[in-house]
Amino acid sequence: RSLIGAPPGWTFVEADYSQIELRIAAMLSGDTTMINTFINNLDIHSKTASSLNGKPIDQQTKEDRKSAKAVNFGFVYGMGWRKFKDYARDNYGVILTDEEAQLYRKRFFETYSDLPAWHEKQRRIARMYKQVRNLIGRVRRLPEVDSPDPAKVAEAERQAINSPVQSFGSDLMLMSLIELHKKLPKDKFKIVGSVHDAGLFIVRDDALNEIVPRIKEVMEHPELLDVFGVSPTVPIVAEVEIGDWGVGKPWEPGQKIIPNGDGTVEIVSED
Repeated sequence: RSLIGAPPGWTFVEADYSQIELRIAAMLSGDTTMINTFINNLDIHSKTASSLNGKPIDQQTKEDRKSAKAVNFGFVYGMGWRKFKDYARDNYGVILTDEEAQLYRKRFFETYSDLPAWHEKQRRIARMYKQVRNLIGRVRRLPEVDSPDPAKVAEAERQAINSPVQSFGSDLMLMSLIELHKKLPKDKFKIVGSVHDAGLFIVRDDALNEIVPRIKEVMEHPELLDVFGVSPTVPIVAEVEIGDWGVGKPWEPGQKIIPNGDGTVEIVSED
């Protein structure tokens, strides 16, 4: 990725939705613990780690958080403990015994106790209507929920939970790109593309401090949400990195961006 940057006089910018799948799952499920975690600006991976090991949120190590990340993304869609063992190993390098995998699943659903009811609701909708919809009405058709093959039924039921979350994350990104394309000056800002929940842009060096805050603002509050009548119940957060793709420096509001002219930048406090 670091081979991809911007032409002379421009700087590469990546804006990535933070933990967007878990935020959307919190909105759809109404899980009070997840919602309160995001409203209080706590790190949900550290929150989950705390529920697994009993240590305070602010004492979680990098390894604790990595294990919790596997737990969050594995179980948020209702994964069973056997599949989770393989998922955690293959995607996060976390090796678990059968007993640990079962315990992690038990504690996850004790912590986020509203999720199972949401999972079952989505399965019922899929069985009844052979489809599910996301928050703005995008349809995922699931005809194989009536298949005689139990594996196909299980996959359709998994998609009934997964699709409304992932598709809305994609829709958020598209809403933001449409608005950014319309609002930002073409001589200072260009959309390069998007990858999953990240927008990729190039910004003219002399306009970085004007354009970057506007990118973050639009991505966190796309106007098309109002058109579709969607009011997020948790904050939508975009994290910005500036510089060649994959090696950029994090930027926060209140910081000034100083381009070095070689695709890199210095980021300093405006104070």
